[in-house]
This record gives sequence, structure tokens and C-alpha cells, in this order.
Amino acid sequence: MSYREDAAYIDPLLALRGLCALGVLLVHALGASDLSFRHYLEEGWAFGSVSQAIVASLTPTTGKNFVLFFFVHSGYLIGKIFFMGRYGPDAPGILRYYRARLLRIAPLLYVNLVFCLLFVVPVLPSWSKILGDFLFINNYTGRGINGVTWSMSWEMQYYLLAPFVFFAFRAPTRRNVAWVLGLAVACEILANLGVTKYPPIEFLFYFLLGFAINLMLRLSDRRAFRGSVLLAVGGGFFLGHGIYYALANNGAEPLANTLIGIASAMAIYLLELPRPDGTAARPFERYGTPRLLVLRAATWTGILSYGIYLWHLPLLSLLNERVYAATHALIAALGGVETGWLRMLLFHAVQLPAVTALTLAVSLLTFFTVELRFRPGLYNRGSSRFTRRLVPGWLRRGLAAGVAR
Repeated sequence: MSYREDAAYIDPLLALRGLCALGVLLVHALGASDLSFRHYLEEGWAFGSVSQAIVASLTPTTGKNFVLFFFVHSGYLIGKIFFMGRYGPDAPGILRYYRARLLRIAPLLYVNLVFCLLFVVPVLPSWSKILGDFLFINNYTGRGINGVTWSMSWEMQYYLLAPFVFFAFRAPTRRNVAWVLGLAVACEILANLGVTKYPPIEFLFYFLLGFAINLMLRLSDRRAFRGSVLLAVGGGFFLGHGIYYALANNGAEPLANTLIGIASAMAIYLLELPRPDGTAARPFERYGTPRLLVLRAATWTGILSYGIYLWHLPLLSLLNERVYAATHALIAALGGVETGWLRMLLFHAVQLPAVTALTLAVSLLTFFTVELRFRPGLYNRGSSRFTRRLVPGWLRRGLAAGVAR
């Protein structure tokens, strides 16, 4: 959430988070079986080696780039809530901040991990890995329950450091911008030299970039300009992720990681520039109904992004064998489909809608029953009033309590 001071019916940063969560889902779905697109690209491509090399360069093969966007965004948001004065520079303020972060991340993660242990994981992991997942230290113990939870440990460890980063560099001066960016670059250099876990600085570059956006926004009097949203979304987001895959798929992942961090920071900075009239929220009354519905749906996908990220992989694991069997049954019903690309298209025509719909449904359910249960004021500014008729009374009361805080 961008924690705008004004109500945000449409939040572009949330929309981009939603696209990132769906991007991670797509990456895992494209490589899910021997009928999947990535298997076809590597083993059965029938359109020539040149086209194969081009497509292979641009094919999403990892979701790491989307997680790096999450990290930059998290660094920005955590810095922003301190700059907005939500938590004071004292022990009670820091403790309230830690409690809020734990209640935001841990409940849904623990529900997800228990579900995976009961229904998804074929062999019980070692106790050290289980504890690592639950205690946010699986970057040391290894993860063994849900493969996507590696990012949770890095994020929570940054959250522990964030108050001290803010207290050290909260003055919006050029000197502090230089210090934060210098520390970010030093962390990235050390990470590329192999210093990652001891100390855990592998992804600090991205969190610090996000924090630096707060300083730059407060240091400058720049305003949003014509085309700034297009430049942020088209250039910083879509083109940035395209360049990432072109580099990462050709052996230049360290450079790709750094560039996607910079592109993500640029996109967030441009989207968070205040409007020429000095307001934060962008007007939406002039949007046509179709565009408004698309943007609102994208914002809600961002609201559900944490659930989408956690639930898609275990649900994909549970669905994949059934989808595989359903695809073969469909192929048999059609009298046999010999062409590899047709078999691949049939598989994804069944798989992608099924896993996406189920993931969105479970994410929506756990958003209302788990995420809002522990953080009742979450997203209430621009979201709760549009769901009053859909939620039970106890949740409406929780939302009302969150607004009153």
C-alpha cells in the first residue's frame, strides 16, 4: 500500500505489485510439466534456431525480478510510514512498528505454511528448515515448506533494521541521499563478490534504493508531468523487466538484478511525484467505465498480492497433476494432437485460468479472514467502503475500528 494521505481509489503502485505477483505465478506455471511452454521451448521447438534463441532470451524464466520490485517498494513504504510520523523515534514507537510488521506478515504466512505441511509437502522437511521458515531465518537454514517464502526472511530482517536507517538518514539532505545511495551501492558490490548471508546484505541494495526515494521526493519540488505515468509503467516497469530477462537469460544476471532495482526505483519515484496542484491522489472521475474497471481490478490484485504470492505455488502443485490428466483427456477426445505447440497451448489453456482463478479466490478469502483479522485497518482508505456489502458484520466493525485509529 502506498499509504497516501488522501483516499486512493486507484493506486498505481498497488496495481504494479499485483502485476508482479501474477508475474511470479506465470513464471512458475510456464515451467510446470513436460507439456509446459518452457519444456516445449527447450525440447520441442519447431520454428528454427534463430527464433528459438530470441524467444528464449525474452521468456520469463525466474520470478526474482518481480521480488526485487517488491523489495524496492517495501523499502519505500517502510521509509514513508516513518516520514509520515506513524511511529515515533522512541522505544514505544519502534515496538509498535515491530508489532505492526509482525501482524502484517506472520499470520497469513503461518496459515500458508501449516496448509503446505498438511496438504502439499510430500516429505516432512527437517526441523531446522521448518523453524527457519517460521522464524524468518530460512536464508540461513534453507527453506523446505513453500519455495517462495525465501523473500520473507530477507524482508523481515530488513524491517528490523529499518527504524535505525530512518533515524540515521531522516533529514532530506543531499548528503543523506549520497550516504544512502553509497551504502546501497556498497552492499550490491559486496553481494556480487559473494558476501550475502554473513552479514545478510544480499538484497539491502533494493531496500535502501526504496528508502532513498523518500528523501529524493522530499528534497525536490518536482511535480508529476505529462507522460510521467507512461514513463514509469511503460519504461520503468514493462521495459525494465524485458531488459532484465534479455540480460539474465544470457548470463548477465548480476547486471540484470542491479538494473531492475534502478528501474523499479525510477518507476516508484515517478508514480509518487505529487500532482502539479500539490495533491497526492490522482483524479479518476474522468476515466471511462472500462478503463476505471481495469484499473480498479489491477488495484485489487495489488491488495491481494501477498496472498497471491504465497498461495500460487502450493495451489499449482495441487492442481498440476489434475490439469495434466485433463489435458491428456482433452487431447484424446480430440482424436490425438501430435503437434507439440498445440499440446502446449491446450495444457496452458486449462492450467493458467484454473490456477489463477483458484489463487485469486483463496487470496481473497484469506485477505478477509486472516489479513484483515489481524490488521483491521489495512487498505481501509480506498478499499473498505467498496466491500461493505460483501463482508460479515464482525469484519465491518474491524474496518470501522481501523478507520478510527
